[in-house]
Amino acid sequence: MSREDERCDVGDLGANDTHADDSEEAIKTLANRVTRLEAKIAELVDQVDENRVDHEKKLARTNKRVTTLEEKSSEGALALECKLTEMERHLAGVDELSPRATASTKRAIALAQIWDKIARTVGGGPRQVANIKRDNIIAWMEEAMANEEGADVSYSPKQVHRAMETFANLFEGKAEHRKGKNGTRELVIDDPDAIIWSSEDLDAELRQQSM
Repeated sequence: MSREDERCDVGDLGANDTHADDSEEAIKTLANRVTRLEAKIAELVDQVDENRVDHEKKLARTNKRVTTLEEKSSEGALALECKLTEMERHLAGVDELSPRATASTKRAIALAQIWDKIARTVGGGPRQVANIKRDNIIAWMEEAMANEEGADVSYSPKQVHRAMETFANLFEGKAEHRKGKNGTRELVIDDPDAIIWSSEDLDAELRQQSM
């Protein structure tokens, strides 16, 4: 081998060593980057786990709060419904009217539904009175039942008296059926504001209790 050939071989070996060093450095650099990325990923995973745990705790607390409120609401609704009279339960839609309900019961409920039209406040207080003659209860009841049944109806004073008596009975002490000073029949409610007249009244009372 000539000297010139030997010099070429030595040059080639030097170039190869340089390339090898560059590759090794590049590999080390990449390895360091991978290590840093792996560490960052591990850190992010830990943060995600911590956030998930915090979220699960908050969700658990929220669910518990909602459950507590629902239980209180259910308890409040049950307690309130237990205090309702039979008439109030019908007016608020808690109970449906039985198909076997008597005619007097249907007429009594119709009277309750138009109470604000037939009753008058007396004595400067909350007491309200509806007199069969003065407040024309017969005509009002006939109109209400005609709308209910889809046909004209006509009632005798005796039928209306029975409906008024049933009205008082269904209110279970919150209403009174009596003879007025002139001897005519009348209905009396001492505190109409304390009565649940509709489903809206029931909802409002439940909201008031939950505050």
